[in-house]
Amino acid sequence: MKKWLVLLLCVALMLPLTACNVPPQNVGYYKIEHKGDASVEYEIYDAEGNVMFSQKTYRPVTISMLGEDIVDICQGEPGQESHTYYDPVNNRLSEAYTRVVAASGRLVAYVYRPDEMSDKDKLVVRDLFDTETFYKEFSLDFSPAVKEAVISASFTVGEAELAVTYYAGRPATAKTRMLPIRSATRYNQVAKSAYEAALACDTRVWTDKTASEPLSFSLMDLQFSSVSLDEAGPLRQAFLDLDGDGVDECIVAGEQGVSLLLYYHEEQVYFEYLYIADYDFYTDGTFSWHDTTSDGPEYGLSRMIFDGYEWQTEELWRVVNDGEPDAAYYVGGKRATKEVFDAAVRESDTTRATFSAFEPSWQKAISRYEAEAIASKHWNIKTGDVNQENGFRYLIAVVSDDNGQYNVYLKWLVEGGHYSTVDRITVNATTGEVSTYSGGK
Repeated sequence: MKKWLVLLLCVALMLPLTACNVPPQNVGYYKIEHKGDASVEYEIYDAEGNVMFSQKTYRPVTISMLGEDIVDICQGEPGQESHTYYDPVNNRLSEAYTRVVAASGRLVAYVYRPDEMSDKDKLVVRDLFDTETFYKEFSLDFSPAVKEAVISASFTVGEAELAVTYYAGRPATAKTRMLPIRSATRYNQVAKSAYEAALACDTRVWTDKTASEPLSFSLMDLQFSSVSLDEAGPLRQAFLDLDGDGVDECIVAGEQGVSLLLYYHEEQVYFEYLYIADYDFYTDGTFSWHDTTSDGPEYGLSRMIFDGYEWQTEELWRVVNDGEPDAAYYVGGKRATKEVFDAAVRESDTTRATFSAFEPSWQKAISRYEAEAIASKHWNIKTGDVNQENGFRYLIAVVSDDNGQYNVYLKWLVEGGHYSTVDRITVNATTGEVSTYSGGK
């Protein structure tokens, strides 16, 4: 075991580690001495005081304690430091970590780039010694304008969250986010409970965050393309971690080409409309899409990034005029070769997210379609019928209101190509009773 640890440490310390503090010169688990010839000698001890390994080097080295029983060996020139951690109690040595931004207890947070072809850094939080114990990646909106985007990072008490300040966007602007770490499971349960309360209309949802007074609604007041949520045909819902932070968002999809995105921030549920009739969501939170632009048909893969109550999409890859001689390929928002594009596509998740049926608890006893049938029987007219006297074609339009009833309009298509209202009634959404409208057409 001792020989193995010595060999592993030698290999690890050959690799470049973030800035290291000057530690005490002699503590229980290590001793370090700076010689007059600019060399550094140090020894590392196990829990019983035995020398596990020692080294003399001319590279900058500092050693400190991470908590009470983890030795942090930091080696390398400023900006190229690597950290290796030793657990004297369990006699374990970690791999060497570069670009470390925070460490506490049993976790380390560092920045890495997935592959040479990518221009996007990710933030990783993992167990010091075993990824099976804990491992989580975060895709943050790091600014491409700076080499090292993270300004500072620290774990909160109990490693519940990671407070990270970094440069985002272009031009680079400092921003701070609290990322759920060990609290993710509990926080996710709180978020799901908040979604369920909003979906049951027990609480309100919020939008228009830029206004001086944010606007709130009950979900029963929201509409899909002028159709209320409970009338948007069969609804489906899914809970997905769209941004990879360990906390789910909620999507409610209807049949009108629009879906609702619900997301949680600081004890509030926020919503946005997603025009995603042609989107497919995957289990890793990404979504594919297709569109038609002035440059031609295109499709791609993107993900969502949430920052408090604000959110945006990040394009992972996209192709315009696929299969044509002038096809254009993009990866990470930049023009790419077909080979690089194909590699990005192969790495994409292809497991579609599962949506389950969702029936609003406030759904009316009489549906919009049934209300239309009641009105059709009342007037003895169906949508599409033609008036025999003037040749105008009829349309029955049904609109729900907040008073538990439907306002139903009988219209016809007049000369000039627009609809004119002929009559109007109300249909009780619970009983189906018809009342004439006395407020005029």
